[in-house]
Amino acid sequence: MLHVAAQGDQAYSLTYFKSLGMSITSRDKERSTPLHWACCAGSDTASYYLQSWGVDVNAKDFLGYTPLHLAVRYSGRFPNTRAIKELLIKGADRDAIENTNGLKPLDLVDTLEDSDTKKELSNLLIKPTFLLPCCHFKQPMVKIERNNKTAALFLFLMLGTFIANMIFVFPCKYLPNSFNSILTYIFPSFIDIYADGWFPILFIIFIGAMIFFALTVKINPGYMRGKSNIPFVRLVEKFEANLLCPCCEVICTADSRHCYICNQCVERFDHHC
Repeated sequence: MLHVAAQGDQAYSLTYFKSLGMSITSRDKERSTPLHWACCAGSDTASYYLQSWGVDVNAKDFLGYTPLHLAVRYSGRFPNTRAIKELLIKGADRDAIENTNGLKPLDLVDTLEDSDTKKELSNLLIKPTFLLPCCHFKQPMVKIERNNKTAALFLFLMLGTFIANMIFVFPCKYLPNSFNSILTYIFPSFIDIYADGWFPILFIIFIGAMIFFALTVKINPGYMRGKSNIPFVRLVEKFEANLLCPCCEVICTADSRHCYICNQCVERFDHHC
C-alpha cells in the first residue's frame, strides 16, 4: 500500500499508513522501497515526506538502482527536478554507487532527450569540489552537516580586521602630515587612539562582542513545536500537504522553513547554525 501511495503522490495515504505502524522502508519483490516508486513516478510531495521521515536515500533495488538513479532516468517525463535536488540535499550519493551495469546517476543523463534537462542535471550531479561554508548564495546540492567552520572563519576575519586597525588605523599620528591634517579636521578627537586612552575601551568592547558571538553560536536557535495534541495525520487531512513539515509535524508559516542542518523548523530571520 505504501508503494502505491508513493507512486500516486498521496501524502495523506502515506501519513495514514505510517500512523498505523507500516514500515516506510518496506521492500517489494524487486527490492524497491516506496521512495523508489515515488522517484519513478515523479511524486515530489511523496518523495519529500518519505525523506523527511528518514528513509535511506541510497537504498538499492535488485538491479542496483538507487532512488537518485530512478529520478534521473525518468526525469524527462516530469516538469521539474525538485525530487532530485531534495535527494542530493538529503545525502544521495552522486558518484560512488553504481547499478548492476556499472552506471552512476550521472551516466543516465545521456539517455535523456531534452537538452535543457540534460544540461541542468549534468550541473546538479557534478559533485562540488569546493564549498566555502559562509557564502551560500544558494542552497548547495550536498548534505551539509553541522560544523564550526563558519564561526571559526568569521572570528578569524574579525580578528584580522581588528589587528589591521591596530597597525594601520589607530596610530594616526604616524601617518604623513598631509593625510594626518585631513584626519585631524574630520576626526579631531580620534587622531591617536593610543594616546587618548581609547584603545583599552575599544579592545574590551571587541573581545566582549566576540565572546557573546561565540556563546550565541553554541545556543540552540529554537524551533517550532506543535501546540496541540492533534495527530499529524489530521493536519494532512485538513491542509495542503506542501504547507506542512512532515519532519517536525507542524504547519509551516510564511516566516519559517525547515533547516537541513538543525533538522527542525526554525524562524527564517532568526536562524543560525
